Amino acid sequence: MPQTLGELLDDPERMHHMLNRNAAQFAVLQAVNRLGLPDLLDGPTTVADLATRTGAHSDGLARLLAYLAADRVLDFDGDTVTPSPRTAALRQMGPAIGNDRLSMLAAFELDRALCGEGTAFELHFGQPPFEFLADSPADGENFARLMQLTTQLAERAIFANHDFGTFTCAVDVGGNRGSLLLRLLADRPDARGVLFDLPATVADAGPALAGHPLADRIEAVGGSFFEAVPEGGDLYLLKQILHDWGDAECETILRHIRRAIAPHGRLAIIERLVPEAMEPHNARDLDILMLLWTGKGCERTLAQLADMLGRCGFALERTSDGGRSMSVIEAVPV
Repeated sequence: MPQTLGELLDDPERMHHMLNRNAAQFAVLQAVNRLGLPDLLDGPTTVADLATRTGAHSDGLARLLAYLAADRVLDFDGDTVTPSPRTAALRQMGPAIGNDRLSMLAAFELDRALCGEGTAFELHFGQPPFEFLADSPADGENFARLMQLTTQLAERAIFANHDFGTFTCAVDVGGNRGSLLLRLLADRPDARGVLFDLPATVADAGPALAGHPLADRIEAVGGSFFEAVPEGGDLYLLKQILHDWGDAECETILRHIRRAIAPHGRLAIIERLVPEAMEPHNARDLDILMLLWTGKGCERTLAQLADMLGRCGFALERTSDGGRSMSVIEAVPV
């Protein structure tokens, strides 16, 4: 486990090195991602070739590549660059790296946000996150890809730790491009699914769904979960939706699901749970990012989710603890 801030403060010199390293890694990753280097590194090439293809100066580019080589991401002899399997992983992580840039820019406004001047994201970008993503096609597309990536990275833990049981119709509320729903239906040939998200998101998901073997079992529906959700499902999915919103907004979403769900249905909430103990956890890291992005959005403990569910007509039935990955919190209507 990485050292805690408390442990680092016991050794100021080590903390100084850590701050320098974090800043250097962030800078390198952002430059690599924005220059599109991972896509260009499909085989051995030279600094001169990469400089020509990216428009970067060869001397600075060589220093960046040397950093990546020293950090065991690729091989570099000062002239020839040779990719490794980790270079492919760097390409896969592109959406996360791109989104991290937005978080870091917003971070410079956190002090003002804490003093009540607005959310950090809106103070920097001039718009709430989802409006900004809608008006910035490149960032919006990257965010959609990030949501797919988070599902892919968490998928093994989700399906290894939780059995979603039998169902006839699963409704993925805020399901983005349908990655989770497709994985779920793959194991249940007799079931069907409904992908529900904002109309523009559903439209973007259309081409990918149309070419998928399970397309005939999925209905894509556009709308807002603050107004209503599709009715009649016996399994409703909420993956990393509630953490975007404050309690009042979450309860609106949950009450719409309560009205729509079949009497014998189940609700599966997929989130990272904050531990009750005061200990480092990636849910706490994500909680700070939610503070940056939305102000009201937050990661919650299991007890907090159980209380919220109870106020909205659900009873917590079981939880599959994902540890440092995502947990599945399953509830039933009462």
